[in-house]
Parts: sequence; structure tokens; C-alpha cells
Amino acid sequence: MLRTKILISFLFCLTLISCSYIPVVNKEPVFNNFKPESKEYRNKLAQIIRSNPDDLTYVFEKYIQKNGSDYLEIKVYGDEIAATAMVLVEQKRSSVNGIIEKKGMAYGGAELYGLELDIIDTSNGATFVFNDLDFIID
Repeated sequence: MLRTKILISFLFCLTLISCSYIPVVNKEPVFNNFKPESKEYRNKLAQIIRSNPDDLTYVFEKYIQKNGSDYLEIKVYGDEIAATAMVLVEQKRSSVNGIIEKKGMAYGGAELYGLELDIIDTSNGATFVFNDLDFIID
């Protein structure tokens, strides 16, 4: 009985933590002065993700289908940043099939643990491409 209460309390706390994000004050001027689709914004976000991807939190916002391609809009949170990444899903992977099949419905706000992105540098700015994902906490 005591174990059950402890387990329920732990799961409740985990749920509160995973679903409640405290607004971050952006201390990175690029994210305040440019739009997420701009070259400057994407390049700065790519630099931050490359420098320390494990110190960031990735949260699914919504699914977008554009020009026949699947995209995930993801919020990227760090100590002093909150940014948006449009992530191209080129190949369907089992770790993201649920989001794609349901077109993101019921996944909004879910944390993406172990998100792996390929970042491709182009003359138009960095492109974020989904590679893999450990699991999703909704």
C-alpha cells in the first residue's frame, strides 16, 4: 500500500514537471530580433544545439505538412534560451510514427527525450532534419 502511494506521488510529480514549462527569458538577441524561418535565427540555433545538445530540452509543438514534406515544430529550451526549430522528417522512423500518423494530435507539449537531429548547413541557413528519438513523455 505504501509503495503504491509512493509510486503514485512520484508519477504525479513527474507529470507536473514534464507538462509545466516555466517561461524562459531569452538572453540571445538573435531569437528576439529574427523570426524562426530566418537564416540568422536558424544558424544561431544550430550553433547552440551543436555546442551542447544534452543540456537542452525539446518539446513538440505541432505537426506541419508543407509541400508534401512532414515537419515537426519543436521548442528548444535552455538555461537562457527558448527557440523554435522546424524539423524536417525525411524518413519515417518508428520513434516518430505516432506523431506523423496522428498529425501531431494529442502530442502537443510532449517532451522529446534523446532527440537526435542532423543539421545541414546551406547557403540559406541551417536545416534541421529528424534523425532519431529515444522516447516521448506526453
